[in-house]
Amino acid sequence: MQNIGFWTREDKLYINDYFDPNNKKIDLDLNIIQSWLVPLSIELKKKNILIRNVNLIDDLTKIDLVIFMDLPHIQYQSNLFKSCFKCKRKILIIEENSSASNLISQYNISKNFDYILTMLDDLVDNKKFFKFQIPSISIHENQNKLSSIKQFNKKKKLCCMIAWNKLFSGKKNTRSKKIEIINWFEKNYPHHFSLYGPKWDEFVFPFNGILQFLNYDKFRSLRKILNIFFGKKFLTWKGIINPNEKKTIINDHKFIFVLENSSYFNGYITDKLFEVFLSESVPIFLGAPNIEKYVPSDCYINLRKYTDISELYEFLTSMSEDKYNQYIFNIKNYLSSDAANIFRYNDFNRRILSVINLYN
Repeated sequence: MQNIGFWTREDKLYINDYFDPNNKKIDLDLNIIQSWLVPLSIELKKKNILIRNVNLIDDLTKIDLVIFMDLPHIQYQSNLFKSCFKCKRKILIIEENSSASNLISQYNISKNFDYILTMLDDLVDNKKFFKFQIPSISIHENQNKLSSIKQFNKKKKLCCMIAWNKLFSGKKNTRSKKIEIINWFEKNYPHHFSLYGPKWDEFVFPFNGILQFLNYDKFRSLRKILNIFFGKKFLTWKGIINPNEKKTIINDHKFIFVLENSSYFNGYITDKLFEVFLSESVPIFLGAPNIEKYVPSDCYINLRKYTDISELYEFLTSMSEDKYNQYIFNIKNYLSSDAANIFRYNDFNRRILSVINLYN
């Protein structure tokens, strides 16, 4: 039997056995990575291949291949990571874009990895770099179902943003746009906007900088003190959402702001958009410039098309019930179409298996 080791961020790795179908724990980002890796392990077993977390493997020298999901900051490499990195056969899955991580250049990934799977279309050459998408639809189809669905005239709340307060070094990120939206609503129509997510009551440090370790939980008290003197109090912030209530909160609002960490990268589409789709609300999207290649434009409101938030607000508040319901109808049609399958488990399994087979 061939043996594959799997490495991901170690504060997640040690609390999850990602390939155990009976393990119901969720990762720290509440993204349930395990739920889309279990189907992969089942497919691999059919081919006489065993995949396990690297921390559960006694002798790493006997594994045939290591699959890395993203990489640690180069100055925070653990002994476990260094041992895995010595493996001759290595595949990298890039889950983030280069605005959130500068590790692509630091690790010289083209030289140090045999194959790389990426969401970024402009990197794909089908020789070294191969396309994949996170199976976002499958993830959110399998999560908590809505107990009841609010129709247009029952949704008394206009719009909402659910996001981490994350700061990244560099200009190719959307944090400034998020802050612009929050500030505009807090100044003009605070009763029409809700903000949810971690760290909006804290002073945050760049997640890809040398002080990123100060964002760890053990420094939370320090960040709260710093926020009093150097940060800002966001009046529309409602706190952190209980994962079991997230779909209901989304469905309570007519519109949900969906801003990816970056809006510069073709093909960079995370699970945020599909969580809104499956919660029966309408997204206001800012992300991959070529989003229409993957998702029809009549399923969401494209934030790029509005010169300012005032123009967007006028569009949202003047929308008729028929127009809103047409968006919901279009979303449901898309989710049931073949075009949506790239965001499901089967497509992810097929793509990663095809890369693994390149070693044969």
